[in-house]
Amino acid sequence: ADGTLCADTTICLPLNCDKHPLPCDWERNPELCQNNSTTYFYFGSTIGLSLNWSFPGGSPSTASGAGPHSIYYASSGTYPVSLTLTNSAGSTTCQDSIIVHPKPIGTISQVGSSLQAFPSGMTYQWYNGPALGSILPGESNQFFTPTSPQDGIYCVVITSFKGCIDTVCADYLRVGINDLDLGALKLYPNPNSGSFNLSLEAFDPAIIQMSMTNVLGVQIYHKELSLQFGSNLFFLELTDLSKGVYLLNLKDEEGKQKILKVLID
Repeated sequence: ADGTLCADTTICLPLNCDKHPLPCDWERNPELCQNNSTTYFYFGSTIGLSLNWSFPGGSPSTASGAGPHSIYYASSGTYPVSLTLTNSAGSTTCQDSIIVHPKPIGTISQVGSSLQAFPSGMTYQWYNGPALGSILPGESNQFFTPTSPQDGIYCVVITSFKGCIDTVCADYLRVGINDLDLGALKLYPNPNSGSFNLSLEAFDPAIIQMSMTNVLGVQIYHKELSLQFGSNLFFLELTDLSKGVYLLNLKDEEGKQKILKVLID
């Protein structure tokens, strides 16, 4: 009645899909355990794009393309991660970080007739050794005492609250049985860099076998020692060994033995 005309209006605007910043359409894990790999992947459209990745602290440390890219992290820590998306209109850099949790450094000590795993505060599963033979059902405590004691290798899988794992093995000896009859026995310095002295007192001349194993029970050194009555001193130089815990085993012809822990730092 007033002469007003109503009508639909269409407005057209330019749509620039290649305008920056571009979306960071990538997949990645925010954390993982040391000595493991994780995968990075860009799932957005790659038409007209070049993609360049940077992984400081990882191996490889760079990559190109959408992926997937498998990146290995050998050391614990927090590391940056970046992805640069480049097209004719410029570049967008996506940035994030990844937390690499340390794995537990496991050791086993024999306390009386029991084996005790370290560090504390983890979860544990014991096995017959060597190198994870058969699982020992129900043996999931920090301490483990063989119900039918017998000498041999026992292993434990130690898991941190972040799910990081270490496996360590030890040579178990029944207390008071098959002990090598020696007087004063000393290994020094300990810890050491692979060079150390072994001092012992023999009550009689004897031939003994000296061997060293790593925490998985693998023998890495052997030497026959000729003991004289009284004090004996031997110098060992094993400087090519990696840092860690080792077991030095002294055994006579009757199978009697002594085991010493050696710490290489």
